[in-house]
Amino acid sequence: MLANEHLKNGVKLTPKQHVTAVEGDENGNVKRVVFADGTAVEADLVIMGTGCKPNTDFLQNTQI
Repeated sequence: MLANEHLKNGVKLTPKQHVTAVEGDENGNVKRVVFADGTAVEADLVIMGTGCKPNTDFLQNTQI
């Protein structure tokens, strides 16, 4: 649902991409993102999310 809402508002999502560079101008403003396959996306804002797997091993022998 959230992805569809962003797409409707013109946001370009690039899931499961490996970023190799975020390039900017001389003032430090982002201009483009470069991916491992060599493609680049022009950008003026970058939001990067990463996944994680919680460590729940310590709960293995507990009872609730």
